[in-house]
Amino acid sequence: MYVPYETRIRNNLRTKELCIVPYDETDSTNGRAIAYAKEHYPTEPMLFVAEEQYAGRGRLGRRFISNMGGIYMTLLL
Repeated sequence: MYVPYETRIRNNLRTKELCIVPYDETDSTNGRAIAYAKEHYPTEPMLFVAEEQYAGRGRLGRRFISNMGGIYMTLLL
């Protein structure tokens, strides 16, 4: 039986006070978290999760493409 990744993440966390923002595909989970934080004041931790991202950035600002099949995420506290 297939269990969506956001359900698997929530079930494995100790707290249920986490807002999960899932994307099948996005430019960058980090970019989405930054944009959200600029417009809103989150009152609970938020996890931006994608199965694929096409404009991610790693250490030292290096760009990378994250192909479908993984879980890519940014935690906004």
